[in-house]
Amino acid sequence: MADKPDRTSLIAHAAAALADSPLAFGLGFGLLFGLPLLATHWDGHLTDRRGCVQLQEMKGKVYKVDTCTGKVEEVKTTEETDKSSTSSKK
Repeated sequence: MADKPDRTSLIAHAAAALADSPLAFGLGFGLLFGLPLLATHWDGHLTDRRGCVQLQEMKGKVYKVDTCTGKVEEVKTTEETDKSSTSSKK
């Protein structure tokens, strides 16, 4: 019965075979130039976020609704800011 090689030696042989192949060069070249390119053009989101943010009016108030994350926040309109600035001056 032949001795089975242990897992470490199998990984070492596979790594040595990969290091001598052109695949390793291509993989390294792709990572070297692909990651910086991805980093400069990636906006930090895995999904397309166009169309996620909408302005909606409910009960006379305006809200910014992000349908992708579910966040809702009230938006101050110019009328509300004008009213608050005139009331604070009185």
